[in-house]
Amino acid sequence: MSDLRNNGRKKLLFLGVTGSGKSALCNVLSQPVKTFDTPPTLNFPETTNQRIGNTQTILKNIDFLGRNNENISFIDTVGFNSTEMTNTAVAELIVSLKDSCDFIHLFAIVVSCPKRIEASLKETIELFEGMFGKKRFWNNSVVIITNLPQSDVEISRRSMRNSDEQLIKDFNTRLVETFNLERFIPTCIIDAHYRGSKSDERDRFENTANSLWRLLMNSTHTGVSVRNVESVTGRLEGLQGEVYQEREERRKAHRKAEKAQREAEKAQREAENARKKAEKAEFTKNCVVGAGGAIVAAGLGIMAAPVLVPAAVTAAQAAAATAASAASAAAASATTAASVAAAAAASEGGTAAVVTATTAAAVALTR
Repeated sequence: MSDLRNNGRKKLLFLGVTGSGKSALCNVLSQPVKTFDTPPTLNFPETTNQRIGNTQTILKNIDFLGRNNENISFIDTVGFNSTEMTNTAVAELIVSLKDSCDFIHLFAIVVSCPKRIEASLKETIELFEGMFGKKRFWNNSVVIITNLPQSDVEISRRSMRNSDEQLIKDFNTRLVETFNLERFIPTCIIDAHYRGSKSDERDRFENTANSLWRLLMNSTHTGVSVRNVESVTGRLEGLQGEVYQEREERRKAHRKAEKAQREAEKAQREAENARKKAEKAEFTKNCVVGAGGAIVAAGLGIMAAPVLVPAAVTAAQAAAATAASAASAAAASATTAASVAAAAAASEGGTAAVVTATTAAAVALTR
């Protein structure tokens, strides 16, 4: 809930029975005109129970149609539905206005069915007349009809029985008769559930919303003060006290919940730090074990070196001796083969034998 006092903005208060579309209207008027069929963000909670409705008044600063240079304040009042809840709802509204608002520049009477004035709507309007004064209330009021789709097809279909202009005129006639008014009240149709993909619905929504903006800007500069609200509703003092007590209990519960949340987040951080420390300790332990194994392996290698080196030298010496012996044997075999060949050549006296002997000697020396 925002504090709207002395904020320099015009303030628009929405009132009506439960299910009339107050919150939906607040949501769609506080956001840019949509070009797709997407639901608006719920800046103002919409009721899911048409019998009970919202039980708290919501006060917020908004940018009209999402425009940065059109700053106003919305007051989405509690839902009024039955005599049993009216006093409590009004007490809630009074407390909200006294605590967080100074002036109301325009009252928007939101209705979903312009064909009749329901008993609950009549009672709601009479309550606001008593709270702010009948003349001040009606001189700063506008009627917004929400439950009339604004497509070309729907408007044409309705016009076969009764045009929208005639519906507005008939509803104003009922207002004048019911509340003994001297004139008609400015009335417009705003479909809070228009389809952004349909240019006819989108254009009508934007044009009518702009008309509402101009009406608000042309309202009295000071607006209607909320200072005298308490004096004209003195019969609700007991309920106001209960509302204050209930709000204080909600504040205490909220502070307690915030404290519990902070403690839970602190415990979570501590657990995370403990986990990281455990992982670091495990990593250090593994590093130490690995280093110890490497040292042991190196030590074993050093211990084995005095044994392995002499053995390698001995093996090399043995291999060299074997090679030398094999070479001597080969040379001896070659000499013997050469002698045999020479003898054969001498006995036979042939040139071929000499060549054969020479070749055999060369082969033997090679081996």
